[in-house]
Amino acid sequence: MPKIKYRLSLMPEEREELETIVRKGKHRSQKVLNALILLNCDEQAPTPRTLKEQDIAEVLNVSAMKLYRVKQRFVDEGLEVALNGHKGQRVYAKKADGKRCRCPRGFRSVSSGVLRASKAPPQQGQIAGPGTRPPTRMIIASL
Repeated sequence: MPKIKYRLSLMPEEREELETIVRKGKHRSQKVLNALILLNCDEQAPTPRTLKEQDIAEVLNVSAMKLYRVKQRFVDEGLEVALNGHKGQRVYAKKADGKRCRCPRGFRSVSSGVLRASKAPPQQGQIAGPGTRPPTRMIIASL
């Protein structure tokens, strides 16, 4: 466990918001769990806190590091980040050149499964007949 101890004291408005999240409504499970962690670690709670951090972690079935990280995010970055976490910062490189498909102009790409599902008659360029495997992708003229 890290040496730094984060001490929480929630404002009454924050406490009401967390209790609302826990009691009613549809929320992500991690948001509810983070709200329970913050409520149980509050040192200014109306009822005195009797559980130690390790006991809170056991009751909520989380690690002691999760308690530490949630409390750290609350102290450093605020309630919203502590509940929802950070938005992903990673920027992904594009795998293609930005075009949707490399079909000739006036054509579009359609998977053969769509054609089979629609039971459409074979079109120009489509292989049909017994014992032949249809291509996984084909090019048909746009309508």
